[in-house]
Amino acid sequence: MSCVVLLYAGCTIAEVIEVATRLSDGDVETQFVSVGGADVIDQSGLIMVPDRAIDEIDRSAVRCVVVPGGDPEEIMGDQSVRALLGSVAENGGVVAGICAGVLVLADAGLLNGRHITHNYRAPWASEDVEAFVGPLLEGANVEPTVGDVAVVDHAPNGATIITALPNAMIEFTTAVGQAVGLFGDEAAELLERHLRGEFVPELFGGASD
Repeated sequence: MSCVVLLYAGCTIAEVIEVATRLSDGDVETQFVSVGGADVIDQSGLIMVPDRAIDEIDRSAVRCVVVPGGDPEEIMGDQSVRALLGSVAENGGVVAGICAGVLVLADAGLLNGRHITHNYRAPWASEDVEAFVGPLLEGANVEPTVGDVAVVDHAPNGATIITALPNAMIEFTTAVGQAVGLFGDEAAELLERHLRGEFVPELFGGASD
């Protein structure tokens, strides 16, 4: 199993860093990549040094790609990004986007007919923003319940498409972890409780009351 985290200028790395940590803890080979292999500065001002350029990786070996939110305008339409996401999906892998990362998946043509969620609609976005983004998400089946903060869709070819709302980092983390086979439902529930700050004795070798 090989996983790629896509970095770009203005991305919100905090939305995917827990995912990367859990993948690494689970012995999943995880690479951080960017267009051209260039260093990028995230939304907070953090300078990030990718492992390599997108074009330098073997796309056929990648089984999971994770896309953070932020401001993805500069990578929207980039052919290397589209090719990476498209290859993973075509090979039955996992493609996951959170917040504005969902737009990157849409730009790659992966959301038509898929069951998704996104924050470019009420109550998060204005009517103008919704209208502007609307054509990009046309054809997607948007989950109407705002409480479903992370949505997992299984495509007919075996690919898994994961979309998540902003600030749903915990649910996004467990959804990706389950999709790549790191843990099942029970372990995902325990991890979510742990990440919310609860003491979960099962994770420390103890038993619950």
